[in-house]
Amino acid sequence: MHNKKVKTVIRNGLQWQTEGIVATYKEAINYIKEQNTQKINGFDDWRLSTSIETLKLIQTEKSLPITQKQFGTIYIWTSSKFSPSRAWVVTFRLGRCNHVSVDYNYYVRAVRSIKSKDK
Repeated sequence: MHNKKVKTVIRNGLQWQTEGIVATYKEAINYIKEQNTQKINGFDDWRLSTSIETLKLIQTEKSLPITQKQFGTIYIWTSSKFSPSRAWVVTFRLGRCNHVSVDYNYYVRAVRSIKSKDK
């Protein structure tokens, strides 16, 4: 299936999928590859957000606290690795990062950078 549509929100120049899966880090990477193969919303440049991008999302939303409501998650994986066996997750509830084992299961939300031609 190609060009499947999913709900997204745009924040800080990024398009965030508001739905996803619960997975290990390796499964999260494979999920993102699948999103690109399927050209979700017509794009093939989906990725995991960096920890900084995700924290900025939380800081931006402090005055309009809809992030957790939209994303429905407590912890999400980021692309930022701490070591080969640990990666950073961000918690929306507490607004901070923690590094955890890549074997744990956390939420995955795909993101992509908005380009001027996308607007």
